[in-house]
Amino acid sequence: MTWRAANLALALCLAATPGAALTCLPPTVERAFTAAQAAREIYVPVLGIFTGFRQRREAQSVNGPDRRFTARFEGRYVTATGPGGALHADVAVTETCLGSWCPVFPPDVPVLTFLERTADGYRIEVDACHGNYFADPSPDQVKAMRTCLKSMACDDW
Repeated sequence: MTWRAANLALALCLAATPGAALTCLPPTVERAFTAAQAAREIYVPVLGIFTGFRQRREAQSVNGPDRRFTARFEGRYVTATGPGGALHADVAVTETCLGSWCPVFPPDVPVLTFLERTADGYRIEVDACHGNYFADPSPDQVKAMRTCLKSMACDDW
């Protein structure tokens, strides 16, 4: 199941009435790790900065279409023992709205996230719940990622 499908299913379940606002589980590194590991796609954990694009969507814009663009990622793979090898790559980014809520992908901010590795390179899909990336991550979030990688399992439910 993709990030988009999982978050859309959650949003639809939580928004049972027409007037209900989008409710998202607070994102955690452990939940993101578990989802990435359970996915059919291949995800790699990274820490770095996305550059080379302008933020064009206002926060909480309503019913916007998906927005696709390319951003440059400059950073490193995250490993169980510390920073991994450098990664400098163009990444296909998709911002996906969930109902009336749309994400805003932040440029030039440190991010801890998972990139999907595809035959064409890397991609990331960001939705209104921001469940798969962590802007300006704390040292505790980076430590949690490394802990998950050490045991290849995480549980914070």
